[in-house]
Amino acid sequence: MRNPWLLIAALFGAAGVILGAVGSHIVAANGGDIARHEMAVSYQFYSIAGLIGCFVAQKYSLFFAKLAGLALSLGTLLFSGSLYYLSWTGEVLIPLVTPTGGVIMIGGWFFLVVAGFFACRSSN
Repeated sequence: MRNPWLLIAALFGAAGVILGAVGSHIVAANGGDIARHEMAVSYQFYSIAGLIGCFVAQKYSLFFAKLAGLALSLGTLLFSGSLYYLSWTGEVLIPLVTPTGGVIMIGGWFFLVVAGFFACRSSN
């Protein structure tokens, strides 16, 4: 699949709404950390905007848009996923996975900046 970013953004959106709603009930019932849960949901939704940007940017720079999409997707799964787990269980599943996911997400945004630079330079 050459341009999966809109599909992945939509899946992240659906999952974000489901995890946000159902997860908040799980967190409240278990006395978990609602602030961490809300942070996981927020960053998942921020990544959706970036993935839509990747969908658009592939017209101008397939390589950097693909790197951005991969990094945003992986970073979101690691970052938000680890925060969901932590907020629901109170346990750290894998040490340092949250900051690693965050760094990967930041890298994804920088790759999208490069793709955006190519879009600005394009005459189309």
